Amino acid sequence: MEKKSKVVSKRLRKQLDELERGKRYDEATQLLEPIARRGNADAQYEMGELLYHKMVHEAEAVVRNYSNFEKAIFWSDLSRKPELCKADFSDFSKMIDWYEKAVEQKHAKAIVELAEWYTPIVSRSSVKHVIKQSSFFTLKCDFNYALSLYIEALESGGDDSFFDVCVIENLLHSPHVPQKVKDKVVDILQARVKKGCCHAADHLFRIWESKYRSPQRKPYYDIQIDEHELLHTDWFWLLLDHEAECEKKNEYSARNALRLLSDLAKNGNQEALDMLRGIGMKIGGSSACWAGDVYYERKEYKKALECYLAGEYVYKLGGMYERGEGTTPDMEKAFYYYKQANDNYNIGRMYEQGLGTKKDLRKAFECYHKIVDREIYEHDSEEEKNEILSARCSFRRLKKILFEQKDEIRMTVAAKG
Repeated sequence: MEKKSKVVSKRLRKQLDELERGKRYDEATQLLEPIARRGNADAQYEMGELLYHKMVHEAEAVVRNYSNFEKAIFWSDLSRKPELCKADFSDFSKMIDWYEKAVEQKHAKAIVELAEWYTPIVSRSSVKHVIKQSSFFTLKCDFNYALSLYIEALESGGDDSFFDVCVIENLLHSPHVPQKVKDKVVDILQARVKKGCCHAADHLFRIWESKYRSPQRKPYYDIQIDEHELLHTDWFWLLLDHEAECEKKNEYSARNALRLLSDLAKNGNQEALDMLRGIGMKIGGSSACWAGDVYYERKEYKKALECYLAGEYVYKLGGMYERGEGTTPDMEKAFYYYKQANDNYNIGRMYEQGLGTKKDLRKAFECYHKIVDREIYEHDSEEEKNEILSARCSFRRLKKILFEQKDEIRMTVAAKG
């Protein structure tokens, strides 16, 4: 609920949360209704939500002990045969009344919710589709009114993450929406980008990316710019900055813009590679590693090494230091990074040969032992397959040597005795 502390007291909020968790929706509505009747839009919207969840809960009485997945199948089956549903959806009219009261006060979530109910197209929600087919559904669907509500919700500038699934997909992906409405949606997204809205930037990027990834398909909306122009759009830079900041703070982001930079760089786009390397050298992480991969493929080992170091990509650094790629060979650093990467094959090999560390056949044997039973799969690279085969040979060889050494020790002890 938006601005919860301004809607109800903390004590009442806690009571409502407990009642909702316990599926005691009648008690929750009794507590909240006085506040909603005083004209609070947040409370009015939540009243609609409580009534909706109450109807769903009562309809699920026969599958109450089922898992969420099994309940989803239950609703999916009913959506195909709604005549089999015997549930009581008599609270539907009350739910709509509360949504409409909140819509009068421009409540963004209520606007979207009401739009979904007025949309005649089959709902993405199996539950809503079942309710729409029931005798309790009293609304007269109006697609044009639903469209006007969606646009109103977008223009209100509410909770952007909420619009991700509820508005943009409904408007841009639907073949039933006129082109002029889609154009207006994109204009609204562009305006939001100018205000620093990352969600809007992500939507614009996804529109463009869908055409780039699937050029053989007709795009659901066509932003007519090529990959070089994309790199200079304000929304692409806004999204890049957001993803880079998330990576710097170890926070989650889909990294869609960064991945695209990597793909463009692999395909020879020098500007994309320069951008990716610049970001990677500042924040490290995946960006630096992806740039390093491109430079390594080009055999520009010095730049690759710099990127891998910035990204702390230990899985590549050991081999590069051992082979002297982009630097002078350094066995101690190679051994260090192999250990960081938990690369048992190369750790064992260096123990066996005394490279970068003191020679120790027993430790080498222990390293090989950890991977000797690993199966070889078809999808493994040739390098991985060869390492497993080599580890098996080394394991058998060291096993024999160590047993012979053990016998020699026993014989020496016996002779001294």
